[in-house]
Amino acid sequence: MLQRSIAQSTEGGRPPHWKRGPHPWISILEDGLYAQTYPTTVHDEELLTFVAAVEHMIGSRFEPYAWIIAVDGLLHTNAAQRKHIADHVTRMQAHDARYCAGGGIVAATAFARGLVTAVFWLSPLPYPYRILGSIAEAESYAIDQLRLRR
Repeated sequence: MLQRSIAQSTEGGRPPHWKRGPHPWISILEDGLYAQTYPTTVHDEELLTFVAAVEHMIGSRFEPYAWIIAVDGLLHTNAAQRKHIADHVTRMQAHDARYCAGGGIVAATAFARGLVTAVFWLSPLPYPYRILGSIAEAESYAIDQLRLRR
Protein backbone atom coordinates (compact mmCIF):
# COMPACT_ATOMS: atom_id res chain seq x y z
CA MET A 1 0.00 0.00 0.00
CA LEU A 2 1.28 3.44 -0.84
CA GLN A 3 2.07 5.55 2.16
CA ARG A 4 1.54 9.29 1.92
CA SER A 5 4.42 11.17 3.47
CA ILE A 6 5.59 14.72 3.71
CA ALA A 7 8.55 15.14 1.42
CA GLN A 8 11.39 17.44 2.33
CA SER A 9 13.23 19.61 -0.15
CA THR A 10 15.64 17.71 -2.37
CA GLU A 11 18.23 20.44 -1.87
CA GLY A 12 21.36 18.66 -0.70
CA GLY A 13 19.96 15.20 -1.46
CA ARG A 14 16.81 13.15 -1.67
CA PRO A 15 14.18 13.09 1.09
CA PRO A 16 14.95 10.37 3.64
CA HIS A 17 12.15 8.04 2.49
CA TRP A 18 13.37 8.10 -1.13
CA LYS A 19 15.73 5.24 -2.00
CA ARG A 20 18.40 5.64 -4.65
CA GLY A 21 17.40 4.15 -7.98
CA PRO A 22 19.53 2.86 -10.86
CA HIS A 23 20.97 6.34 -11.47
CA PRO A 24 21.81 9.18 -9.02
CA TRP A 25 18.98 11.30 -10.47
CA ILE A 26 16.35 8.56 -9.99
CA SER A 27 14.75 7.71 -6.66
CA ILE A 28 12.35 4.92 -5.77
CA LEU A 29 9.68 5.77 -3.23
CA GLU A 30 7.65 2.57 -3.49
CA ASP A 31 7.07 -0.04 -6.17
CA GLY A 32 5.83 1.90 -9.18
CA LEU A 33 6.44 5.34 -7.66
CA TYR A 34 9.60 7.04 -8.86
CA ALA A 35 11.22 10.46 -8.75
CA GLN A 36 13.57 12.32 -11.06
CA THR A 37 15.69 15.16 -9.74
CA TYR A 38 18.37 16.95 -11.73
CA PRO A 39 21.52 18.77 -10.65
CA THR A 40 21.96 22.41 -11.60
CA THR A 41 24.84 21.39 -13.88
CA VAL A 42 24.03 18.62 -16.33
CA HIS A 43 26.94 16.93 -18.13
CA ASP A 44 26.32 15.13 -21.41
CA GLU A 45 27.57 11.73 -20.23
CA GLU A 46 25.44 11.89 -17.07
CA LEU A 47 22.38 12.73 -19.14
CA LEU A 48 23.02 9.80 -21.49
CA THR A 49 23.37 7.34 -18.61
CA PHE A 50 20.26 8.79 -16.94
CA VAL A 51 18.13 8.39 -20.08
CA ALA A 52 19.42 4.83 -20.57
CA ALA A 53 18.58 3.99 -16.94
CA VAL A 54 15.03 5.36 -17.24
CA GLU A 55 14.41 3.58 -20.53
CA HIS A 56 15.68 0.28 -19.13
CA MET A 57 13.82 0.58 -15.81
CA ILE A 58 10.50 1.79 -17.20
CA GLY A 59 10.66 0.00 -20.55
CA SER A 60 10.69 -3.33 -18.73
CA ARG A 61 7.76 -2.40 -16.48
CA PHE A 62 4.34 -3.52 -17.72
CA GLU A 63 2.11 -2.27 -14.92
CA PRO A 64 1.16 1.23 -13.73
CA TYR A 65 3.81 3.63 -12.47
CA ALA A 66 3.93 7.33 -11.62
CA TRP A 67 6.63 9.98 -11.54
CA ILE A 68 7.62 12.95 -9.45
CA ILE A 69 9.78 15.08 -11.73
CA ALA A 70 11.65 18.09 -10.33
CA VAL A 71 12.52 20.07 -13.47
CA ASP A 72 14.35 23.12 -12.12
CA GLY A 73 17.79 21.61 -12.85
CA LEU A 74 16.81 21.16 -16.49
CA LEU A 75 16.58 24.92 -16.94
CA HIS A 76 20.37 24.93 -17.32
CA THR A 77 20.59 22.36 -20.11
CA ASN A 78 21.92 23.26 -23.53
CA ALA A 79 20.10 22.79 -26.85
CA ALA A 80 21.73 19.41 -27.60
CA GLN A 81 20.79 18.10 -24.16
CA ARG A 82 17.19 19.31 -24.52
CA LYS A 83 17.02 17.56 -27.90
CA HIS A 84 18.26 14.35 -26.31
CA ILE A 85 15.56 14.63 -23.62
CA ALA A 86 12.89 15.31 -26.27
CA ASP A 87 14.03 12.25 -28.23
CA HIS A 88 13.81 10.17 -25.04
CA VAL A 89 10.25 11.41 -24.39
CA THR A 90 9.32 10.48 -27.98
CA ARG A 91 10.81 6.99 -27.62
CA MET A 92 8.90 6.41 -24.37
CA GLN A 93 5.59 7.93 -25.51
CA ALA A 94 3.70 4.72 -26.40
CA HIS A 95 4.87 2.93 -23.26
CA ASP A 96 4.06 5.94 -21.06
CA ALA A 97 0.62 6.31 -22.65
CA ARG A 98 -0.19 2.75 -21.70
CA TYR A 99 1.39 2.41 -18.25
CA CYS A 100 2.16 5.82 -16.74
CA ALA A 101 -0.57 6.75 -14.26
CA GLY A 102 0.62 10.32 -13.97
CA GLY A 103 3.35 12.78 -13.17
CA GLY A 104 3.71 15.42 -10.52
CA ILE A 105 5.97 18.00 -12.16
CA VAL A 106 7.82 20.20 -9.66
CA ALA A 107 8.64 23.66 -10.98
CA ALA A 108 9.57 25.75 -7.96
CA THR A 109 9.75 29.16 -9.66
CA ALA A 110 7.22 31.07 -11.72
CA PHE A 111 9.70 31.11 -14.60
CA ALA A 112 10.09 27.32 -14.48
CA ARG A 113 6.30 26.81 -14.29
CA GLY A 114 5.78 29.07 -17.30
CA LEU A 115 8.47 27.34 -19.32
CA VAL A 116 7.16 23.84 -18.51
CA THR A 117 3.58 24.91 -19.28
CA ALA A 118 4.68 26.21 -22.69
CA VAL A 119 6.66 23.06 -23.52
CA PHE A 120 3.80 20.74 -22.56
CA TRP A 121 1.30 22.89 -24.42
CA LEU A 122 3.35 22.37 -27.59
CA SER A 123 4.20 18.72 -26.85
CA PRO A 124 1.68 17.28 -24.39
CA LEU A 125 2.68 14.34 -22.24
CA PRO A 126 0.69 11.15 -22.92
CA TYR A 127 -0.35 10.82 -19.28
CA PRO A 128 -2.07 13.02 -16.68
CA TYR A 129 0.20 15.54 -15.00
CA ARG A 130 0.13 18.64 -12.87
CA ILE A 131 2.74 21.34 -12.59
CA LEU A 132 3.19 22.03 -8.89
CA GLY A 133 5.38 24.18 -6.70
CA SER A 134 6.76 21.63 -4.25
CA ILE A 135 8.01 18.07 -3.93
CA ALA A 136 5.31 17.33 -1.32
CA GLU A 137 2.51 18.42 -3.68
CA ALA A 138 3.96 16.44 -6.57
CA GLU A 139 4.40 13.35 -4.41
CA SER A 140 0.79 13.58 -3.25
CA TYR A 141 -0.47 13.98 -6.82
CA ALA A 142 1.62 11.05 -8.12
CA ILE A 143 0.41 8.79 -5.30
CA ASP A 144 -3.21 9.71 -6.02
CA GLN A 145 -2.81 9.04 -9.76
CA LEU A 146 -1.15 5.70 -9.11
CA ARG A 147 -3.94 4.65 -6.74
CA LEU A 148 -6.52 5.43 -9.43
CA ARG A 149 -4.80 3.01 -11.83
CA ARG A 150 -4.25 0.13 -9.41
